[in-house]
Amino acid sequence: MKKFITIDDIERKKSGRAREEFKRRVSEVGEIAKRFGGNCLLVTVKEFDAMAKTFKKVKDSLVAAGMNVAHYDGVIPNPTTEVAAAGAKMAQEINADVIIGLGGGSSMDAAKAIAVEASHEGSAWDYLHYKTPPTEKTLPIIAISTTSGTGSQTTQCSVITKTDLKDKSAIWHPNIYPKVAIVDPELVLTLPSKMTAATGFDVFAHSFEGYISVGASPYTEMLSLEAMKLVIANLKKAIDDGSNLKAREALAYADTLAGCVITNAGVTLPHGLGMQISGHCPHVAHGVSLALTYPEFTRYTYESAIDKFATVGRIFNSELCKVSDQEAAKASCVEIDNFLMKIGLWLGFKDMNVTKEDLREIADCGHVLSDYQNNPRVATIDEMHEMLMSSYIR
Repeated sequence: MKKFITIDDIERKKSGRAREEFKRRVSEVGEIAKRFGGNCLLVTVKEFDAMAKTFKKVKDSLVAAGMNVAHYDGVIPNPTTEVAAAGAKMAQEINADVIIGLGGGSSMDAAKAIAVEASHEGSAWDYLHYKTPPTEKTLPIIAISTTSGTGSQTTQCSVITKTDLKDKSAIWHPNIYPKVAIVDPELVLTLPSKMTAATGFDVFAHSFEGYISVGASPYTEMLSLEAMKLVIANLKKAIDDGSNLKAREALAYADTLAGCVITNAGVTLPHGLGMQISGHCPHVAHGVSLALTYPEFTRYTYESAIDKFATVGRIFNSELCKVSDQEAAKASCVEIDNFLMKIGLWLGFKDMNVTKEDLREIADCGHVLSDYQNNPRVATIDEMHEMLMSSYIR
């Protein structure tokens, strides 16, 4: 049994309709990249069947444009400082003019970290958001997303993990914005259902947390609402049928909107805890780390943002327009629970082999990142620990 849908499988489903293979915006990457110089480093995970043609298509486009291409394929989920260092060394060896991150958030975040480390003294870790900012010497970055989840193609954020410290943190600076983002929904058609669910919930979380953030504005609220509507209407469709291009297009658009939201409004409590969860337990994917905490987080927070929780509840269920804001806000917590069940992410920490001892360590690091301060209700370390422990078994 195949683990992944391939492009060939999708083409065979199209019942005889002729179609030019891979006529995509991604085909333009070569002409785009050569604006920055002749040498590029392509940053990806190891090649696997579902992405083989995409990798080849990108490389062929770059070579056809006259680019010298080196391929660093050492990216792993929750990329580490070691990943950034190895990629930066390769970039320096070829005198790279541009770094191309092709893949999900891990590949794009790694590309950003590599672009910093290859052009600065020290390591990428030296340029975290609370340390020395990366300068304009940072190599230009092109981001090509193959998931609809992290929004990394539109953000000034590179998330990296320092394994020996069990610390997951971020470079956050305008100098690491991608110079170009290629958002091509057809690149997401082969994404497995479980990853579709996890990355799609990340889009919802970006939108929702940006919406309730104390840093929200009318601009970000507008984008948040549109992104949430698109995810709620289309994520299950994409999970059930990965070749549903209309659903994939909607999620790709939502992902891009949500990236713009968090760039301007930030995220809140679940993301700060989620970073610590993945830092301590790297086997937990980012979107899953959010799903693990959401039921407790919503119940902890909703009374501090009644109008916004009520609005979100009514997006899920129009019947809530008939009740008071207070009732709708409370019901929104149940609607989000139901959504997690619907997309297969109703999970507890025990399901993910995270121990109660891990949860103690995670909670103790809950104030390391400032995201929790954006939450309408600011949690103490003890309150974070209580939320995590309540999430141990579903």
